[in-house]
Amino acid sequence: MKRRGMIVLAASLFASPWLAQTAGADPDRPTQLPWYQGVSEERQERAKQLYQEGYTLHRDLQFVNAAAKYQEALTDWENPEIRVELAIALNQIGQPLNAYQSLELAMKWGLDQLQPTDQDRIRDLQSSLMTERLAIIELRCDEPGTEIVFNGQKWFVGPGRRHRVVRPGTHAITASKPGYFPVFESVTVLPGNRATVALVLSVDRIVKTTRWSAWKPWAVVGAGVALGLTGSGLLWQSERDFDAAKASLDSECTSERPWCTPVPLYQQDRATRNSQLALGSLLTGGAAVAAGMVLVWMNLPSPQRTPDRNESKVELSPIVSEETVGVSAGLSF
Repeated sequence: MKRRGMIVLAASLFASPWLAQTAGADPDRPTQLPWYQGVSEERQERAKQLYQEGYTLHRDLQFVNAAAKYQEALTDWENPEIRVELAIALNQIGQPLNAYQSLELAMKWGLDQLQPTDQDRIRDLQSSLMTERLAIIELRCDEPGTEIVFNGQKWFVGPGRRHRVVRPGTHAITASKPGYFPVFESVTVLPGNRATVALVLSVDRIVKTTRWSAWKPWAVVGAGVALGLTGSGLLWQSERDFDAAKASLDSECTSERPWCTPVPLYQQDRATRNSQLALGSLLTGGAAVAAGMVLVWMNLPSPQRTPDRNESKVELSPIVSEETVGVSAGLSF
């Protein structure tokens, strides 16, 4: 890759300037090119003079001054040949992203409109930039109305997919839409890599929820009522047993029959046992009803914020091949 960069540099510094190549070659061709249309000869001549000054500085390895002259020339005349020279100078002073953007502007009329030498230099420099000094971030967001911000600057509004060439490093992407949780992604890319980002937003709203299913607290209340009814039944039965035992005792044991046999012990025992079970059932049932009503109160619907389920994904992959001009933007899900 270093040798490729040296080739590009050599082509820039030692090839004849564009204005010298086209002068007298085909006097009719320049006027037919799209970037000649609407530009006066006075502005063309001024741009050519500035370009020549920049080219001389470029050849003397004064890259910063050369880039300044090229940019000054472009204010008079947007010319792709000047753009190519500016891209080379910008790359040499450590501005690869600006160099890439200058190449993109040089190709806006079509690569086939340029001289073959310029086409080759664009291919070589763009390939070198994309594999050694730049990276690509591709982003997709399917939620309509989502505002995407890249490194603090508005990028686009979804839905849609976009790609951009960036300098290697960490970049911040945020997505926001009213009624949705904001999404923040920190994406780190290395030279020659492509990061594919798929942003998914979660709805942010207030909903009424309960702690448990509605039937569960009422089931506790129902169980308490059932225990209370069971206790009432046992209490009624125990009272009947006590009454029967008393009636038997009164009929058998009188003052005239002091030797009588008391009522059967099992009848008294059953009455006592039922009375104890009845008391336990009533107490337990009452406690269950009270607890159930507390649970019913606790289970009343309350407003809750929906959780943020951020399912955004970031994938890294190698960039396009060195021989490809431009950027291939494609996402697969």
